[in-house]
Amino acid sequence: MALTSNVQWEIRTGGSKNNGGGYGKLYTFTATYTTLSAGAVYSHNSQTYTVVLPLGTTRGLAATGTGNPLSSGTLTKVSGTGDSTITFTAWTSGTDYSQQDSPHSTQTDIVTNDTTTLTSSSGFTTEGNHTAIIGNLIHLFASDNTHLGWYQIVDATNYQTVIVDTTVASGSGRKGYVGGALAFGATLNGVTDDIMMEAAVAGNTWWIASGTHAIATAVSIAKSGGTGVPITIAGYKTTRGDNPIGNDRPTINTNTASFMITGNSYRIKNLRFTTTSQSFALGIYGAYIGIINCFFQNTKASGTADALSITKGPTHCIGCEMVATGVSGQGAYIASGSTSVIFLHCYIHDSIYGIYSDQFNIIVAGCIIDTCTTGIYQNNYNLFLFNNTIYNCTTGINLTSSAPPVMLYNNIITNCTTGIAPAGNYYAVTDYNVWNNTTNSTKILDAGSNEIIGNPQLTDPANGDFSIGVGSPAANAGLDASIYTSAKV
Repeated sequence: MALTSNVQWEIRTGGSKNNGGGYGKLYTFTATYTTLSAGAVYSHNSQTYTVVLPLGTTRGLAATGTGNPLSSGTLTKVSGTGDSTITFTAWTSGTDYSQQDSPHSTQTDIVTNDTTTLTSSSGFTTEGNHTAIIGNLIHLFASDNTHLGWYQIVDATNYQTVIVDTTVASGSGRKGYVGGALAFGATLNGVTDDIMMEAAVAGNTWWIASGTHAIATAVSIAKSGGTGVPITIAGYKTTRGDNPIGNDRPTINTNTASFMITGNSYRIKNLRFTTTSQSFALGIYGAYIGIINCFFQNTKASGTADALSITKGPTHCIGCEMVATGVSGQGAYIASGSTSVIFLHCYIHDSIYGIYSDQFNIIVAGCIIDTCTTGIYQNNYNLFLFNNTIYNCTTGINLTSSAPPVMLYNNIITNCTTGIAPAGNYYAVTDYNVWNNTTNSTKILDAGSNEIIGNPQLTDPANGDFSIGVGSPAANAGLDASIYTSAKV
């Protein structure tokens, strides 16, 4: 076994690296059966349950599930090894003790015997409360405080005896912490920020509570999620899933040490990443990464200073804000090899380069790029720009490679010294755009007949309102996709 995929980890400013830090809800069914193996899948009342641990033919089973079952009933096998039906007479589930600063309980007398059974004469909880700790994680240390790892409690036969997900080597006088949130910060008993973040498995979620979390040692997460079961890192303000915006999002501060993801299949959302000293506020070195509703800021004064650095793809960035104010500041840097990078509805501003790309196949759609020396710097081919506003840049779009093509449709490029500067044989296919710059283009473009030269009359861009005003020539002037498809858009 291993940690279940539904474990929800908790990081709080008041937590501790010693703590258990997570909870994955398990259903313990009171039932009898003849044959049953871990991994078998059963259905009941339109819910699905996957067996984690058979507890004994006359006792029952522990399983993850998609929702609460009825008080009693029948489990019907969908797949795996086990009886075709299992009748249960009752079920219980544990209590999540991870959403609190302090652990639910601590032990200094744990005995392990190279099995999944842990015993403690002092107890893992209070007498009579043993079913409540099922699903919680226990953080184990040797008697000399050597870090052993995080384990999930999948069964508790009494308050002094628990079963965990993975075998623990023999030892005595071991220390344990059940429940309680984890925390970024100083290394504790050999546990660094990186070791902590490597503990999650595919399908798990890291919940980052409100506040500012300072990274103390470099984080480079190599653990990967899986197909359809990414690892999620998500911020919240008051309750999990409340999707905070603006300054209500928790902040991960990387002034002291960097934060990067080298593993694949991650979802990162509702967070702020800031730095004054690192080369990037967040570095993406893995594939299949989705970034949603995040803010990235790098105010490093000199040297490489990316707000968001992407060196592998596919990576999709949706509804994010980026700002990099240093002399080499890049709101988003896309390295060569970062295939299929998409920016959708992002706001990138006050940077030397809004987007600096050394890679091909880049899509920027519905974004605002505001007050940058260069709005978009493309050093490769296949750049696709749709429905963007590029405002108040020295150069709106700089195409430095001689390899085509670039496609621009439904964009507003305005108040720039130069709207677009293609190099060499680089050509851009453009139509349905609005141009209002000192020089709209330094070369003749392959322009369609629907280009507009004129003031788009943005409402109040200096104060962040980039909507078009009454009478704007851009109103109803974009490409209507229904001309080419049967869909209504």
